[in-house]
Amino acid sequence: MSKCINCNKKLDPPTRTSCVYCGTSQSTSTSSSEIQETSRIKENPSSSGYIIGANKDQNIVITDIKMPFGSMVVFMVKWSIAMIPAMIILGIIWALLIAIFGGVIGGASRY
Repeated sequence: MSKCINCNKKLDPPTRTSCVYCGTSQSTSTSSSEIQETSRIKENPSSSGYIIGANKDQNIVITDIKMPFGSMVVFMVKWSIAMIPAMIILGIIWALLIAIFGGVIGGASRY
């Protein structure tokens, strides 16, 4: 069984030339540009792009959002203003549903 020289994870297949988890080249002679690229990927994993074969199931839990108070107030005001057209549309939909079902129920009560 072959393991990555950097992250110590199993290489699948064992003949791979680079690790799918950390991107490290598995050759015994590593050039300085490969070492720099590997350290850049370690510092900022999102900059490396999509790694083929990497685990796609990742759970994310947001614990805190750092946002200045003024920006938060502006965001909440914009959110409230954006809610007005949404409430109008929902009101129209509810009015149509009440009119349709009211007509059906009202018309059925005559017979």
